Amino acid sequence: MIIRSLYFLLFLVICSCNNTPNNKTAKIQSSEENEVFFPVTEFLKGQIAEIKDKGITPLRYFIKRDKIDSSWLNMSELNQNFADFLLPEIDSVKLSSLYNAKRFYDQTLNEITLTYEAKQSDYNKQVWMGWNVYINPETGKVDRIYLMKRINEKQTAQLTWIPYKNCKLLNLFDDGDTIYVENEIKTKWDY
Repeated sequence: MIIRSLYFLLFLVICSCNNTPNNKTAKIQSSEENEVFFPVTEFLKGQIAEIKDKGITPLRYFIKRDKIDSSWLNMSELNQNFADFLLPEIDSVKLSSLYNAKRFYDQTLNEITLTYEAKQSDYNKQVWMGWNVYINPETGKVDRIYLMKRINEKQTAQLTWIPYKNCKLLNLFDDGDTIYVENEIKTKWDY
């Protein structure tokens, strides 16, 4: 039922986007014109449930500086491993008033992009700084989700989810002069 609802939502997004712009620039529509709020957390929970249902054992890589460590994840570890992607929950009821939602068709990527950015007045208060959902206009399926998350004043996380394949978490640290990658965690379930 949830999957059908998501496909219906994607169908509506695709139908309402202009897929044939006359020039190479993307047409952006503000949330006041046609707000589309994609249920990111519900989608990711569905992906995790599918991993569990199929009995796939994901492989996790932890990379810090030049050192790489890998381990297989037990099913009991999945929710903990993916917690950074799921909390706080991204849904329209809680967040639509705090974020500007835009959508556009990018001819270069051949993707419909849904972009969400924290409103300026709330930017420093929000854990989620913003996120993008990339949808294939031909299939109506999500190709990628990219999220920016505030950990604290000096740390942020960049999260990328590729449906049915893998996800990656980059932990970034800002020492005031330079922003650098503290560590990277990549989890694969399609080998």
